[in-house]
Amino acid sequence: MQKINYKLIRSWERFIECFISVVTLLPFSSEKKLIVLFNNNKMLNYFGFYPFTLVQSENVATECSVLDACLYYNTSQLDKKIKLTLLYETLCPDCQKFILNTLQRYVWKYGQDFVDFNLIPYGNARRTQLNNTWTIQCQHGPVECALNKLHGCAISKLVYVGKWFPLI
Repeated sequence: MQKINYKLIRSWERFIECFISVVTLLPFSSEKKLIVLFNNNKMLNYFGFYPFTLVQSENVATECSVLDACLYYNTSQLDKKIKLTLLYETLCPDCQKFILNTLQRYVWKYGQDFVDFNLIPYGNARRTQLNNTWTIQCQHGPVECALNKLHGCAISKLVYVGKWFPLI
């Protein structure tokens, strides 16, 4: 199994764009398992790992040079969701842009069935302790701290991602 080459992934937007372009073209089997047929190794080389490699035929896997990856996936990764953890700040413009333009638009829309979302509304905050009392200072002020708490409560209390994710 190859290691991820992060230098090849220039931005999350590009990663998601490539990811979605592959996922939206995928056929689904009658068991609703993801099937990826690579015509060449360009996508494998771009990602540096094999995100989904479940093929129905060993001949196809051999022809596409992904047989070892398919065998690994079929024995160790089958039916497991991709874990996605995001630490964010509720009032951070870059976080908001990423959540709205990338995470919601692409990953949530196309990947909610096979991605295990873990959003942590904490981000770039500082904790300080004075006389056994902790205080948290958020980068974008006290309103952000309050919104981070609200998001954290929603995630904690609503439990099911389908209920809390649209609120984020």
